[in-house]
Amino acid sequence: MPEDTIPLKRFFEAVEERLSACSADELRSILRAMAQVVTPKERQGFLEALVPSKEARDVIQSALRQDDLLSEIDDLVAEIREEMETAEDAYDRYSDHWDDEDSLGPYEQFIGPLTELFDRTAGVFDCGNWSLARDAYRKLFDGLAMEDDYGRGVRADDLRDADIPGARGRYLRALYETEAPANRPERLFDAMQDFGDLLGGGTVMLEDLIRVSERPLPDREPFLRAWIAFLREQEGTSTDRWLREAIRLLEGTKGLAAFARKEGKAHPRAYLDWLTALQSEGETAQVVAAAREALRTLPADRPIRAAIADHLCEAARTLGDPETLQEGRWEAFTVKPSLGRLLDLWEATPESKRRTRMRQAERHLDQSLQRQTRRSVEEFDATVDDDLEAPTWVDRTLLAHARMFLRRLGGRPGYGDRCRRPGMEFVGQPPGRGRPGLPGAPLGPGDRSSRQPGPLVGLGLGEQYVPVRL
Repeated sequence: MPEDTIPLKRFFEAVEERLSACSADELRSILRAMAQVVTPKERQGFLEALVPSKEARDVIQSALRQDDLLSEIDDLVAEIREEMETAEDAYDRYSDHWDDEDSLGPYEQFIGPLTELFDRTAGVFDCGNWSLARDAYRKLFDGLAMEDDYGRGVRADDLRDADIPGARGRYLRALYETEAPANRPERLFDAMQDFGDLLGGGTVMLEDLIRVSERPLPDREPFLRAWIAFLREQEGTSTDRWLREAIRLLEGTKGLAAFARKEGKAHPRAYLDWLTALQSEGETAQVVAAAREALRTLPADRPIRAAIADHLCEAARTLGDPETLQEGRWEAFTVKPSLGRLLDLWEATPESKRRTRMRQAERHLDQSLQRQTRRSVEEFDATVDDDLEAPTWVDRTLLAHARMFLRRLGGRPGYGDRCRRPGMEFVGQPPGRGRPGLPGAPLGPGDRSSRQPGPLVGLGLGEQYVPVRL
């Protein structure tokens, strides 16, 4: 929902508050100003509206039309379904511009009515009618899941003026409020899993249903304990995330620390949650200690160690601790090598130690290239939202950059070669064609500045052009 959109109930309450603060003369002045912008066709309607109405709460209830909400949703969903049943005819009518995946075709007409129904349902929720809000949201979400034979329909992303993330939270809160305490964990788990596929927008979290209402969550502590016990019996990436969130909500930073120390090998992201919590509390020195503890505990080949090392580096920068920064940069680079991490390592290393460190980096990359397999990368679970636990595929260009840094320092890369020969690739422009390219520009297969693939890569370094054998 756009930031300037106000929920229906809050809008009428704000109107009532402003009217109450105005005198009779001020109200007349407001009405005169409004009358000046009324179009000729709307003047009669404006005059008819100038009659005393009900109290604020009655106005809200009238606007929500709660008694008709479910039937109106059913009617609209039936209209969408009917349109879908004639999708083949509609495709013929809209074929000139319906090839575009972003085109809604005949379903464009349902955007406004659906947005209005979502807004009214939010108002029902704000008025505390949990059961009606739950049923209305369920019907609306089911409508967004429908598609015709061509896989088209109205999706959540199409309702740009509707607060879909808020609707998710309000539905889950209404579900929580209307379920018996013993049934809440299972019912919420099923609903939260469904939302991952239905509406997108990232994994829904328990905090979404807590923050959506100013009313404190009833039975919060006993529910969190039951929720944690239930999640421990489930599996999946989302389950792990919800378990860590529940422990944080129930026990805070101390709970996260205990969880990481006891079960961090099975739930390595618990360390990241712990570090993030410490960082948000300004406990920078404790971040350093916790990050080192995590790195001592987790196996050396776990890719998530790089993210932990990044926390260590950030804390070291804050504390002005260059030795710890070097420690973190090296750890992050060795676990998940990349050009960015190589440059970070270069910058963090004192000049007197750079030759040794770059030689170590070259050796590490060379060994990684020899032992890595595509299988380890392909087996990574791509259903997660990030690549923190994904192994890194080391590219030969990265090794070339490490060797370029060694040449800059006067060291001799293990396989260096200073002569140009056929079969050389260049980063930037080759000699004789203007200023050489800057280091750090990896070549793609279709790069215009590349020669035929071969065993050498030319790396621009200031005014010097250094070819390096891969």
